[in-house]
Amino acid sequence: GLLIDDILNIACDGGATNDVLINATGVEPLTYRIIEMNGEPVMIDNGTGNIFYGLETASYLLQVEDPCGTIVPMNFNVNDLPSLVTANTAPDIILCDAGNDGEEEFNLAAQVAFVLDNQDPDFVTITLHASENDAEAGVNPLPLSDTYTSGNATIYARATHSANPDCVSISQFELILQDAPSLEMDDFYALCEGQSTTVTAPEGYESYEWSTGDTSQSVTFTESGNYTITATNENGCQTTHSFTVTMTAIPHIAQIDITDWTTAENTINVIVEPSQYPQEFEYSLDGFIYQDSPLFTNLT
Repeated sequence: GLLIDDILNIACDGGATNDVLINATGVEPLTYRIIEMNGEPVMIDNGTGNIFYGLETASYLLQVEDPCGTIVPMNFNVNDLPSLVTANTAPDIILCDAGNDGEEEFNLAAQVAFVLDNQDPDFVTITLHASENDAEAGVNPLPLSDTYTSGNATIYARATHSANPDCVSISQFELILQDAPSLEMDDFYALCEGQSTTVTAPEGYESYEWSTGDTSQSVTFTESGNYTITATNENGCQTTHSFTVTMTAIPHIAQIDITDWTTAENTINVIVEPSQYPQEFEYSLDGFIYQDSPLFTNLT
């Protein structure tokens, strides 16, 4: 069978004339000729050459013939022909801005396949650039072996034909960061022996998921342990915060040991009753000034 696979404009110079490549498969040798231009008879016999040079911008009727006399016709308009290379538009990359610091790591290498699409990588080279000027000049290509750290940005893709380096196509796509939930919460929460404590996540998010299985904004804890809260916003971005609830003993003063009973050099030592829970207490004589040690010195 004889088949015309595709017709490409390979001039790539934006001029008034065009070089047109015919890709056809069949029994060789194939012959190529144009028999109409804008609906009027014309004869451009190209013999076995599959490139028509210097065609005007017009509509043509092409014929390809094999040695058996089989003829396959095809109409084409030069204005409608794809270029020798095309930098197809890759989809935007949208990431959640974890930590809301204005930067994330983007995988640019995955974009090359979208820009290349069905073109032969042996003939078309794809490079990515941070500016349109760099893309047009073909300089400062971005590395594709590692992730690219960036905020919101426009990335320019350049497609270059290996046999004709002047044949270039440029497209662009966006790097977009979306805000993630901001969980301004404590890392530690105290739980008094025999009591409960309530932990509340910041309001305004679509959903909440606690490691306890709760889905409300606030959760009441009665046991110590390590927990997490994951909040999801309207963009679908999530932030997880880990925290610890620590059970502490309620202080019960068992006795006060008094030593060195003098005019101004007295001390007391506060003895609390033992407990199975941590006893991280602070001590005060006036209810305003506290200290970590149960020992008070230089008392009158």
